[in-house]
Amino acid sequence: MFILRCTKPLLARVKTSYPPAGAQSFSTTALGDWYATESRFETRSIVIAVAEHSRLCVVCEPASPAELVADLQARLAVVLRDIGIPVPAINLELRRMAAVKAGPTRSRSVLGSLVSRQWYVSAWFEVAQEPFTIDEITRDLSTMQSALLKWYTPAQVADRLVWESSFPEP
Repeated sequence: MFILRCTKPLLARVKTSYPPAGAQSFSTTALGDWYATESRFETRSIVIAVAEHSRLCVVCEPASPAELVADLQARLAVVLRDIGIPVPAINLELRRMAAVKAGPTRSRSVLGSLVSRQWYVSAWFEVAQEPFTIDEITRDLSTMQSALLKWYTPAQVADRLVWESSFPEP
């Protein structure tokens, strides 16, 4: 299970509910909870999601809020494949993400990472001279070094986390 922690405007539109009191309130995935916010660029509605443990960012363009989780999972699979994670490990992470609950944000640090990614995506839409895809933005964001990650990239941290959870050492 994973928890999709949304900003207030997006949370009101997502159809899955927050776990009731006493229910599991943490993600069981290698990448942890996902924080998401929605932004509008021209006529496009873009959702930017950041993984709690790795700060890996996935940019989505779901047709509706109901399709957000499926779009996030599909685009995450592509990113994980692109950074070299083997298919069995990707499939395991996606199986762990099969059950989803939505809830409010709770970490200001991850929320800060989400806001900085939002500014970066905004810059792509405002400054890009050539046509680009959402996947190009996601790939670029995954290779940006971060002081929060001791100058590793989100892709490097995600790679390590998914590998360790999929193929634990004896």
